[in-house]
Amino acid sequence: MARQVKDFSRAQLYKIAFQYATSKHNFSHSYFENECQISKSTFYNILKKAVVENIVPDNIVEKMAKKAAYNSSLRAGTAGRQRSERYYSSLRQKRRVYMLPKKKAIDLTESYAESKLTKIEFCKRNYITPKLFDRTLLKAIIENWVSDDIFEKLQKKSIQKNSKRDVTEFWEKLRYFRNENRKNQG
Repeated sequence: MARQVKDFSRAQLYKIAFQYATSKHNFSHSYFENECQISKSTFYNILKKAVVENIVPDNIVEKMAKKAAYNSSLRAGTAGRQRSERYYSSLRQKRRVYMLPKKKAIDLTESYAESKLTKIEFCKRNYITPKLFDRTLLKAIIENWVSDDIFEKLQKKSIQKNSKRDVTEFWEKLRYFRNENRKNQG
């Protein structure tokens, strides 16, 4: 039985999308179908997931989009290129608003609070873009998905890195929103 998207880790999805984006134009779905023992639709779903779920960085998404548009133009001319460009545009839109599931958001937030890694190092290690990670942290904090202890660790970590007034004010605002949500949640 062929492997499905759910059978791949974020690291494996990253590797496939990265290889696709950085390989020559003639390395397309057929190469990866054989190499990864997947169907054509699974290959394209892997690329979609890597883009939408912020597994690969923006520069890789751009390379993927250009390669797909080029390959589509070879098969279907200008119409193929335009279709591919519209498709990647829709994926980028979904990427901008994508949020991790609550459990994954909590796990990542707690793990980051306990780690010694910088945000950039942590994001690379977990195959998540900094933009998505920032949205995840904010949601987990404001929605009270993480404990006050985790909040304090995150705040301390941030202020140790940058103790400017705007950073401390940012954390004060987060505490305010967190407390307001706690009141509204009952």
